[in-house]
Amino acid sequence: MRLQQQIQTLNLANNFLLNGVSFLETLCALKTLTEMMVSGIARDIVAVDDEVMKAGQSVITEEHAEMSNGPGYYLSHKVPLKDSRGEVIGMLGISFDITEQKKMQEKLQRTHEEKVETMKALAGTIAHELKTPLATIHSISQGIQNYFPQIINGYQLAKEAELPVENIRPSVFKTLVSIPDAIKDVINSTNTVINMILMNIREEIHHKDKFKKCNIVDSINDALNAYCFADGMRQCIAWDQTQADFSYFGDNLLTKHILFNLLNNSLFYLANSPDPKITIEFKKTDHNNLVIFRDNGPGIPKEILPNIFERFFSHRKTGTGIGLAFCKLVMESYGGEIVCDSEVGKYTAFILKFPLL
Repeated sequence: MRLQQQIQTLNLANNFLLNGVSFLETLCALKTLTEMMVSGIARDIVAVDDEVMKAGQSVITEEHAEMSNGPGYYLSHKVPLKDSRGEVIGMLGISFDITEQKKMQEKLQRTHEEKVETMKALAGTIAHELKTPLATIHSISQGIQNYFPQIINGYQLAKEAELPVENIRPSVFKTLVSIPDAIKDVINSTNTVINMILMNIREEIHHKDKFKKCNIVDSINDALNAYCFADGMRQCIAWDQTQADFSYFGDNLLTKHILFNLLNNSLFYLANSPDPKITIEFKKTDHNNLVIFRDNGPGIPKEILPNIFERFFSHRKTGTGIGLAFCKLVMESYGGEIVCDSEVGKYTAFILKFPLL
């Protein structure tokens, strides 16, 4: 039945071609006027037809029609018909019904939006709930640090007096002394991650007024020295610190976490590589200083690439979709941007574009 209707439609289109009537207008012959488009929709479609005939050029466009059973969507290809003198004498068009695809697309979009809102609410709750115990731990570590000198002094006096106290090896003693500072460093790092989550939810950086002039080599060194590499993976990173250094206006801690996110992604996909490599290069253009972070991992499929900086988008089962969105947010707060170039089976490169100072 559907095939017969399509044949009938094409026959009607051929009958009306010389009069310059559009394909969708001939499609109307199969429906009553009540079923066909209403308000300005028909005028919009006819306007496209007129433009094709006036310009003498083909057009591929998406068209919308209100039918008795609801909205319809059509992908149409319209071409002008010309006589032997090259003058336009009519128009030929073919339309594909994409209504179901559009409905599915809209459903997926709604599902994605609902997922984002749910994850925002959940992430916000978790982030706020974590801040309270972290503040408590910070206070405890501060108290330990305040009284630790007296404890150390008491131990040393007891040892000098040859009192029966257990011996503590010097290496262990040195570690104990550094514990309060180590706890504070972990808390500060965790708070930065929490703030990263909250910034993603709010879609803004709150402390731009505290941005200052930073050095990119220092930022990269801080990130590489603080990152917890798996055994042997630190050696897969190659970068020449003698490259043309540059300064940027921003925040060293935020930049460090941009690099943490890039390292996380690269090292995850390089985990099973027989020859993992990550290179960091600097380049300068007329408007930007560039940091090119490149790995020889499996690459990112083209169909996924446009979405990787969207909040809560991830094609990894264990991914959250927060990291790269955070990188984008921070780079834009610097007045720059982050872009990605990738080829499946060869490489992935993230380019950080910092404005020139």
